[in-house]
Amino acid sequence: MAWRFRRSIQIAKGVRLNVGKRGVSLSAGVPGFRVGVGPRGAYASAGLPGTGLYYVAHSGRKGGRRADRGPDGSPGKASAPGAPEPLFGRGVAVPPLSRASWVCLVAGFLLFFAYPVAGLLLVAAGAAGQILVRRDPLMRARLELDKARASFRKGRYEEAVAHATACLAARPEASQARYLLGVSLLRSGRGAGAAEPLLQVEGEEPFLLLQQAAALQAAGRCEEALERMRRLPADLFHTLPVRNAYAGLLLEAGRPEVALEVLRAGPTRRKIAGDPELLELHYLLGRAYEALGRRARARQEYARIVADTPGYRDAEARLRELESGSRSSAAGAAGDDGNPEDGDDQVDPDGSG
Repeated sequence: MAWRFRRSIQIAKGVRLNVGKRGVSLSAGVPGFRVGVGPRGAYASAGLPGTGLYYVAHSGRKGGRRADRGPDGSPGKASAPGAPEPLFGRGVAVPPLSRASWVCLVAGFLLFFAYPVAGLLLVAAGAAGQILVRRDPLMRARLELDKARASFRKGRYEEAVAHATACLAARPEASQARYLLGVSLLRSGRGAGAAEPLLQVEGEEPFLLLQQAAALQAAGRCEEALERMRRLPADLFHTLPVRNAYAGLLLEAGRPEVALEVLRAGPTRRKIAGDPELLELHYLLGRAYEALGRRARARQEYARIVADTPGYRDAEARLRELESGSRSSAAGAAGDDGNPEDGDDQVDPDGSG
């Protein structure tokens, strides 16, 4: 049998201060309905006076149903298996004063008609609390972070950038805002500026490492991007998105021979059938062959892409240039020694010639 303690003190008509084993709470209301705030957050209770039957609803409750949420406040795998993007970095806690002030405002309005003095006192307390909260940098950061997360999940990356920047201005240590700022910059086509905020987010999660590598690649820091990619689990390199990203980085870093080895380990014999990852795989294969001066193999890859999905990137333009025998500086055809194409066509069937 566990000991319990509870003491209720009436401080005004309809307003009680409750002291219990778990802490102190403040409640206000009329028979049959009360609202309050306590150690487990804001709550409201409704029931039938004299029957002992009542119902209590909590908001902002600690533990229990929220135990499956991540350390940053985002839903965990159990509560939201279909979450579109993970969010990394620590969030910004909501000050308890914010919840208490809202409870006072609501309770004051409800009590005003039955108990005007107590209602006005609660409304005044709630309004004062809201003024203090709005001036609090922590609360401003929380509000801006919530807006940034909502904009990010809706694909409004420019808005997410603005809100994440405002959050960081009020709370520079909010690393989740740095993550949102970096990824939103990357998604909105401003990848060069995404590297700095993303690199300040600590963690070794694969998704975070991939975002950091993409930002570093956009900033022209290919060696650092490759270093991030090498920290990924080995089994991820069997997936086409990671394989393509790694090969693309190797091509930009001037290592087409290594990129070719990585790409040829993929499903190169599978029909493309409009698959975007297979299209990218064969496009990168064409780029690698072209960089190595193997123009016939490059033509085969580009022709395969054009036949399946006309208009994919610049595959058609590259194919036309190769067919006309002209050099393409954009393709990096520095390895072409100028031999006639008939000689270049004499390659082994497996592409190693």
